[in-house]
Amino acid sequence: MYCYQKYSDVRLVGAPPVSIAAYGGETDNWEWPQHKGDFALYRIYTAPDGSPASYHPDNIPLVPDIKLTISARGVREGDFVMAMGYPYQTNRYNSSFGLHEKQSVTYPVVVRNSKTHLDIMNRWMGSDPGVRLQYADTYFSLANVSELREGEVLSLIRHRLIDTRREEEARVQEWIRVSAKRSELWGSLFEDLEYAYSVTEELTAAREWYRQTLISSQFLLMARRVAGLRSEVRRAGTDTVDCTRDEFSSYYRRMMSYYNGYHPELEKEWFVSALRDFCANVPRRYWGEYLASLYDHFDRNALKIAEYIFDNSVFRSRESFREYFLSPHPIDEIQADPACMLNHSYDIQQYNEEEKRLLGTINARHSDTQYTRALYAFRKEQDIPQYPDANMTMRLTYGTVGPLYPRDGITYNWFSTSQGLWDKWNPSDYEFRITEPYRRTLEAEDWGVWKDRKTGYMHVNFLCDLDITGGNSGSPVLDSRGRLVGLAFDGNKESLGADSFFHPTLNKCVTLDIRYALWIIQKYAKAQYLLDEMNITF
Repeated sequence: MYCYQKYSDVRLVGAPPVSIAAYGGETDNWEWPQHKGDFALYRIYTAPDGSPASYHPDNIPLVPDIKLTISARGVREGDFVMAMGYPYQTNRYNSSFGLHEKQSVTYPVVVRNSKTHLDIMNRWMGSDPGVRLQYADTYFSLANVSELREGEVLSLIRHRLIDTRREEEARVQEWIRVSAKRSELWGSLFEDLEYAYSVTEELTAAREWYRQTLISSQFLLMARRVAGLRSEVRRAGTDTVDCTRDEFSSYYRRMMSYYNGYHPELEKEWFVSALRDFCANVPRRYWGEYLASLYDHFDRNALKIAEYIFDNSVFRSRESFREYFLSPHPIDEIQADPACMLNHSYDIQQYNEEEKRLLGTINARHSDTQYTRALYAFRKEQDIPQYPDANMTMRLTYGTVGPLYPRDGITYNWFSTSQGLWDKWNPSDYEFRITEPYRRTLEAEDWGVWKDRKTGYMHVNFLCDLDITGGNSGSPVLDSRGRLVGLAFDGNKESLGADSFFHPTLNKCVTLDIRYALWIIQKYAKAQYLLDEMNITF
């Protein structure tokens, strides 16, 4: 059991600019070697008596009972390391049926659509710095998911995990068959799973296309946000939305703030592409009446349908939204907007209801849960080591520092150095630029006490075989004596199947060498006073 003390007054002390923290950007994401200085410093404040408190000018910095010692000695190949963190989730007890669905049904849809979306964003971001600022976080998040899903599919194929799982399942079925008690619990389990996944495969693909096209449209999201107005109208005892009234003014303000991250031309291009791909890949019975009627009206021309919906919707831009909602309108008129009509044509609830109809008496979630229990029990009886899936709770993972052998004939060193910044430097590439102040700091090569004692270089990042996943970014990496030696921030592309399995030699944790962070604080930021507060051992 864990006991937590929550502090809400947490303030940013400092962080390196994106050109240092995310050097290499999306190009280097999941790759090795990397050269990122990805860290930030925060300070917790308390009430004057040391108790947790909301922000107040009189609050004081927290004085902790214990804090980590930072090691400036670095690590060596073969050294023990460990990390504490909150990994999001894994699904390593997935059945061969579930793995097949990932590999062949859902993830290919995710990858195809995200790449199209990223290409559109990239063109607009490259032509306008303002758009780059608007969409930088969205672009990075989507690119991260795209690479992750594509990498997981390739890992499943490369390591033949579906075949391996089927072989294990054959042994599990025999283990179930020879026991009356187990047969009573799980006798029909594999037949139920096979039927459930096969009968819903087309629907599952259609639902994923829906999520990755129409649901991912920010334009349609703007229209979906009107849903809450119906209840507001009822509470106000009227049938009209008047944003000059208190009941509706908060909706107007929220929507105007949402448009800060919205570029109409970019969103139109993505919506047109998304609707075209939806119509081309989703059976008509999953469209709903409104979209089907437009499809017939416009002679099956998805481009014309998309342009009609976008150009005639009040949600297409901040200006059209402002002009429309600054005067009162009946709620029924608002919800007759073509974007709202498309949202209501066939929603996720209808997909879920169709799934229930197809499954009949079979409860797919229950079958998946029972599969996990059966597989766990089988492995336990066979004395096969196993541990629970990640589920956003605190976990400890441990391993060793070492190189990567990604493919036959290729070896990657276990650490990267500051020389790699120059090797990749390209002043015309946003992701590989080195700003003038940092260039001067690097050129001075004043590594001080932070350079590696054995190699004489400034180590930047290093590899270790910790079992990490989403949610571990920022986890402290400690040595065998519990001293901070790095921060976990990424994995390698060979480890992208980690949601489904852990490969003992290919899965790597890409870690910021803490000495590089300390060097940045001292030499680049000139913030020795921050180092003076830290327990650093040399």
